Amino acid sequence: VGELAGIAVGATVMLNIMVAG
Repeated sequence: VGELAGIAVGATVMLNIMVAG
């Protein structure tokens, strides 16, 4: 679960960076 949560958070952060970029 921890790994899945980390992947989900990482994907969200990357999406936010791409949108903001």
